[in-house]
Amino acid sequence: MQMKGFLADFTQEKNIRKVAGMSDVVMRSIDEDTMVLQMLQHHEKNINMGLDDTRAPFFHDGVQHYLDNGYTVGTRNSGGRSVANDLGVLNFSLILQNNLSGAENYMMFFNFLKDALKPLNLEFKVGQVDGAYCPGKFDISVNGKKVAGTAQRRIGNRVLVGCYLSVNGDQNKRSQIISDFYKITQDVIEVFPEKLTTLQDEMKKPLEVETVKNLLIEQFKKLTSSFSKLDLSTLDEDAINQAMMRSKNQDTKYLNR
Repeated sequence: MQMKGFLADFTQEKNIRKVAGMSDVVMRSIDEDTMVLQMLQHHEKNINMGLDDTRAPFFHDGVQHYLDNGYTVGTRNSGGRSVANDLGVLNFSLILQNNLSGAENYMMFFNFLKDALKPLNLEFKVGQVDGAYCPGKFDISVNGKKVAGTAQRRIGNRVLVGCYLSVNGDQNKRSQIISDFYKITQDVIEVFPEKLTTLQDEMKKPLEVETVKNLLIEQFKKLTSSFSKLDLSTLDEDAINQAMMRSKNQDTKYLNR
């Protein structure tokens, strides 16, 4: 089937809860013959926590640690552990309908990323990077160090599969903040900053997020029969607000905020 392609570029939107709400609506309403490339960035330092983090003995002490270091905090349903975000980290997803298994969707996404970023001349591999934050079987790495963590969400046959991608910035500092969180909370996992990296550090020359965005868009165009920007004004405002409220209620439940 030829897929119509739409770009949902939220990278200039600073209200991340609203972005999450719009993303939820896009996913729930996507047509069978449509695929969406979604992109977003955090304009302030943020830690996005999986619900597994909330089960640690001293979880709220860890949340205060993040806040004391100038990070905003939030929770998510997909993925299990803390991820650090700022303007050097690009979050992007593919949203579509299919009946593939979870593993097949992850490999589809990995191949999309790998093909899109070929011009960077880096060798990407997929597989868990032990000692990295938010570890998973479909981590994406360069030279044995994690550059991207993947997550997947499914509603019926509608699928969102995506990742955070560390493009540039101080990855050691991001990783140390999260490593200290797990020590404070006395969780069962450890994070070693040397197990994570950025694309720029592995290339050993400057790399802008905008460059990566453009490479992803060009690859997306190759996969689709047409390409246009998604008209965000057509999204159901009531549905967006409902999704935002669900997110807020979840944060209130787990973060007492």
